[in-house]
Amino acid sequence: MKHEKNEEILLTDYEFKILQLSLSYLKRNIMGTPEIYSNEAKELIMILNQYIAHESELKKMNMKGALL
Repeated sequence: MKHEKNEEILLTDYEFKILQLSLSYLKRNIMGTPEIYSNEAKELIMILNQYIAHESELKKMNMKGALL
């Protein structure tokens, strides 16, 4: 997917659901992993949380724009 550097890209509902499920899976399976992997998983969880929150805001703004 080619896009401008500062252009916002809205994920499809399918892509968004994959991110949410991936985050849920990571959260459930982080226990009992070696420390090095759990640190990486925690960082990935943090990044996914931020990305999902950002995408949710973009979707809300997009829906509000469609209603106007």
